[in-house]
Amino acid sequence: MLGAAATRLDVLWSREGLLALNKPAGVASEPHPFWPDAPDLRGALRQCAQRPSFTSYALNAPSGICHLDAELSGVALFGIDAEASARWRNVFGSRQLSFHYRLLTSRTDFEETFLCDLPLASHREKPLALVSHAQGKRTSTIFTRQERFGHFELWDAQTDYSRPHQIRLHATECGLNILGESLYSQTPEPLLSALKGGRFKKRDEEKPLYGSLCIHLSHVALPDSVKIEAPLPEKWALLEKKIREFS
Repeated sequence: MLGAAATRLDVLWSREGLLALNKPAGVASEPHPFWPDAPDLRGALRQCAQRPSFTSYALNAPSGICHLDAELSGVALFGIDAEASARWRNVFGSRQLSFHYRLLTSRTDFEETFLCDLPLASHREKPLALVSHAQGKRTSTIFTRQERFGHFELWDAQTDYSRPHQIRLHATECGLNILGESLYSQTPEPLLSALKGGRFKKRDEEKPLYGSLCIHLSHVALPDSVKIEAPLPEKWALLEKKIREFS
């Protein structure tokens, strides 16, 4: 259970004490001050651990390996028990994992690849991150353009140590505007009527095709060249289809 409704999630990986799920946007991987009201996967997994459909995963107090922002979709990593969680957190802490985020942005005139290594800290009073050269922790994100179509672009954002809100803030600080971003910039998702170049004629208010922040943790590379991939949410895939169609 995630909130008031039952939710079915795809299992992307289940080996060596590591469980990877395809997390939807709006759900936290674990409780965190940045998203205090969001349902979390860790709690849901612990509630379901003894159900017959979960026994094959040998879950015993599973815990997250790292935080995946509640606003984002994609690969969420969990250790199946305390021992496995500690082992995989050590792998994460040793920077042996590679996280690749897919971003849908407005068009830029940037170079194909650039690096952002601004140190980040948590705001003392608000649920957001900020750049702090005095107290911030080391972070590094490599942005690489994957595709350009019309007024929009697809980017890959890669890091070996993913911190809460890191991708969002690094992108904003560098002038990369992610569609659906409302905390660090004001970059709304384009409506279908705008893509078509006309007006929306229905009586009801037009709704976005996706309706969430356009960042997706598309894959995580493990040691030994193992890659865990998460397919795009259906509504995001539809948004990309429409952008290409009308570009």
